[in-house]
Amino acid sequence: MCTGTYRSKHFLNNLIPSHGVNRLEMYISEIQEGEVDHKVQPEIVSETESIACVDGHNGLGNHSFSRLKRQQFL
Repeated sequence: MCTGTYRSKHFLNNLIPSHGVNRLEMYISEIQEGEVDHKVQPEIVSETESIACVDGHNGLGNHSFSRLKRQQFL
């Protein structure tokens, strides 16, 4: 999230309100209310040479992607 805020400032010389830490309060609320599961393990449902269909199991998108990326490339 911090990276999103930084990139919008660095590349566009402006903070974009839809990116970065401004969503943190919403994410915490969704986790606390059980709307989002922050402990899930994403899985690749199907893939081709250039596309992967990923089921994040109702987790946070960025977090799920980071987990999957580490799992696939490390």
